[in-house]
Amino acid sequence: MTLKSIVLVGLLLSAAICLNADLSTSQPAPVIDAATSATGSAVPAKATYIAGNGTANLTGLTICNTFAELQMTTATTTQIVALSGSTKVRVCAISVQGSTTSTATTLKFVGGTGAACASVTSTLTPTWNFPASTSAPPWGLGSGIGEIFQTNAASALCATNSAAGTVNIFVTYTQY
Repeated sequence: MTLKSIVLVGLLLSAAICLNADLSTSQPAPVIDAATSATGSAVPAKATYIAGNGTANLTGLTICNTFAELQMTTATTTQIVALSGSTKVRVCAISVQGSTTSTATTLKFVGGTGAACASVTSTLTPTWNFPASTSAPPWGLGSGIGEIFQTNAASALCATNSAAGTVNIFVTYTQY
């Protein structure tokens, strides 16, 4: 071994000691675990959830990322979100502009099956009364994070309008 080699080995050992490095083992590269996932992909089995205490149980936070809108002009029940298999429609926010005509009306959200929720299986909200007005201000509930109501499994989301007053509805939801 030459003097140059001995000096080089000495410098490397000195650096390792100063850096507190372990020269006897190798360090494996970090591995992406089963809880790592890309945005938009399915939720991994080992995902970490943000949750809170809900009625004595740990409840995960629902994030709604899908939108639907509807303008109702007749007394009818109209589908806003179609049913999808056995999933629930989970609504995180609504914005409603009441009657914008000279006709008073009421509105409620329902869940059901069949064309336009012909078989109503659940009433999801109270019935809201809208007086006749040509300048009704919009109002809303929810923020898009956390559910304000949900349908039963395998049910569509619909709205029921009681009269021919125009009602504008915007819904933020997710289905699972």
